[in-house]
Amino acid sequence: MINQKRYRVAVVSPCRFFQAGIWALLNTHSLSRVWHCQKAAEAQWYLDEQPVDVLVMSLHVGQQADLLLALRFIQQARISFPGVALMVILDDPIPYLVTRLRRLGVRHIVDLGQPLVLWHAQLRQILLGEDSRAGCTLPGCDEETLSMGERQVVEYLIQGMTPAEIAALTKRSIKTISTQKGIAMHKLGIRHYAQLIAIQSVFTDSWLPHDGVQMVGELTPSLWYYC
Repeated sequence: MINQKRYRVAVVSPCRFFQAGIWALLNTHSLSRVWHCQKAAEAQWYLDEQPVDVLVMSLHVGQQADLLLALRFIQQARISFPGVALMVILDDPIPYLVTRLRRLGVRHIVDLGQPLVLWHAQLRQILLGEDSRAGCTLPGCDEETLSMGERQVVEYLIQGMTPAEIAALTKRSIKTISTQKGIAMHKLGIRHYAQLIAIQSVFTDSWLPHDGVQMVGELTPSLWYYC
């Protein structure tokens, strides 16, 4: 039986069409609209000021800086607000990105192109308070199985180097580099080079040291409150 609690919900998305659509969906459930904003940096500030029970975010792969900031925000939110249920909608559900989200504790991940019935199913699981990953049916990746050579090739690729340049630098044949590139891309669930470039900031943040989660820059929120 679904909990009759009136859940407080916030939406983070730069797309106004998505915002309108998700609010229409949320209206079919026992959910109270609180606020929505366009960027993760804004969400960090407003979540501190206006806590919610459910946070719905849309992530857009082509917006590299915003994508990385959103992942860092999710990481921080999971630490600071462990009771908040997260639902993430991806416009391009790259398996590597799905795996990164799962590692951050996000159990409800939806492909923007999935049928509306699956969106309802994810919300229903949130309202039921389910902790399992049953709702996350999107495929993940096999990053753990990458060899050192394959990982190195990917790191060089995201720096903009060609297979020929990587071969010369590592003193391996172009054929070997091309083979390792293909295997690595398959393991990560990346279908083409454009996807790899689109999420290169996430790869860099994942594999290289950084100073932790930190929101920088001036906050100029664009926000609407609801009663």
